[in-house]
Amino acid sequence: MTRPSVDDAQAAAIGHALLALLAALGIGQAIAPATYDADHLPPRISRDGFLRRHAGRVRDGVEGWTRTGQSRAVTAAAWALDVESETQRGRARKRTAKAPVPPANDDGDGRDELDIALGIDSRKAAG
Repeated sequence: MTRPSVDDAQAAAIGHALLALLAALGIGQAIAPATYDADHLPPRISRDGFLRRHAGRVRDGVEGWTRTGQSRAVTAAAWALDVESETQRGRARKRTAKAPVPPANDDGDGRDELDIALGIDSRKAAG
């Protein structure tokens, strides 16, 4: 029995059809939920952390954070906005250049005490 041959175009068409079928079934895709609640938490947050944050946001009246009976929910968009606002870095402050401060033992003539004690005239050497 001979095997029917499949050319590249047919193989590509079959592959695309298979991927479309898997996508329609939701297989192989990471689908983010539309809302988060205490039983379906956002990534990398504890239940206690979620409930504390939720209580504060509902108290402040932030849009997207709701409480109905004992259910506490937040939309994925409101959660993303909240995380983004807390993780933004402020602009770096411009550093002002500090003016050089002369040493405390400087008498203003360009010679320091050690040079004088050693008999060195730095003005003569520099000129």
